[in-house]
Amino acid sequence: MDRGLFSLIHSQLPAKVSVHLQGWGEPLLHPDIFFHIRQLKSTGGIVSFTTNGTIMDKTVADALVDSGLDGLTFSMAGNSDSTQDSLRGRGSFALLHSAIRTFNAAKNSRGGLLPRVAVSYLLTPKTGGELANAVSWCCKNGVDAFARR
Repeated sequence: MDRGLFSLIHSQLPAKVSVHLQGWGEPLLHPDIFFHIRQLKSTGGIVSFTTNGTIMDKTVADALVDSGLDGLTFSMAGNSDSTQDSLRGRGSFALLHSAIRTFNAAKNSRGGLLPRVAVSYLLTPKTGGELANAVSWCCKNGVDAFARR
């Protein structure tokens, strides 16, 4: 969605609206993601989105925390290399864990309150056996909320 259409939609939203920016694809690849966050925050909006974490680095993490983002959900599809990687691509398990740690380091360096960090866990017959270990890992690594879908 380009800036013009987003601004038009934003102008019709009530103040302090809660928006979870999501569609098909990775939101961090959108060239205007920070513009959209700032625009929603300018009218008191509560802003969050879901990421797979594959392009999270210190610069992105710092910018997200500094943007005023209220919540970031990481999508997890298993708690092992073999499971996550088979569903999301080779190396995705390691990238996801690194992304969560990197993001939480940025958050904690600024006081640690916001954005809240959540994990959305893809529960399938293949991933079900790893659910308990995924919850445990998330608790040990600063995840504020865990949901299965």
